[in-house]
This record gives sequence, C-alpha cells and structure tokens, in this order.
Amino acid sequence: MSSLDAVLAFDARMELGESPVWDELTRTLYAVDILRGAIVRFNPRSGSTETVAELDEPVGSIALRRDGGLVAAAGTAVLLLDEQARATVVAEVPEARGLRFNDGVCDAQGRLWVGTIALEEDLDRTAGQAR
Repeated sequence: MSSLDAVLAFDARMELGESPVWDELTRTLYAVDILRGAIVRFNPRSGSTETVAELDEPVGSIALRRDGGLVAAAGTAVLLLDEQARATVVAEVPEARGLRFNDGVCDAQGRLWVGTIALEEDLDRTAGQAR
C-alpha cells in the first residue's frame, strides 16, 4: 500500500466558494465567491488564480457561454458577461423579495436552470414566527 501526500492546488481564499466550472478550451477552472460577488479563474498549468469579475450582488452560479464569456446568476438577475467581464442584464426577478439566485447549471440544450435561497436576514426575522 502506498501513501499519497495532499497538495493544495487552488488557493483562492474565498469566503464562500461554489459553482466550479471547467473550461475545456482554456483548460482553466472557474468558481464563484458568493458573498464577495466575485468570479475567479484558476489556471492549473501556471498555478495562478485571478479574479475575473466583481459584481455588485452575491453571485450564486456561473456557466460558460458558447461564444465566449460567462452567464451568471447574481442577486435576482441573470447576467451575460463578455470576455472583458462587462455585464448585461438579460433577466430579472425583482419581486423575489427575501431571495437570491443560488446553484445553477446549463442543460444539454443550453438552458440555464437556477435555484433560489432565502437571504439570511429574512430567515432570522421569521425564525420566531408561527407558521
């Protein structure tokens, strides 16, 4: 039996990291730091990690776009981000008070499926109320 030593590869120092997405074309790994509203990219060949976008809202998930860039579910909006991280809002759910987008993924047809989660402060406010 042989032993293996663990090696830290992706040290992004995220507050709440989720939504890893592998980009086969660039051979890089994207992930989101939800609470910071940041999207980061890790290059395993160089070992470098960079922030590619900082959004004004918590970002729950991302997916790759066929023609380059990313789609992001942030706050209660779906954004298209071009390769320079310029964001364009393509859908909003403004009546989703007390919620934000969370986990999401694109299906084989390219449709984005995104779930929501209750915001922490709204959970605290209703914790003591009868249901």
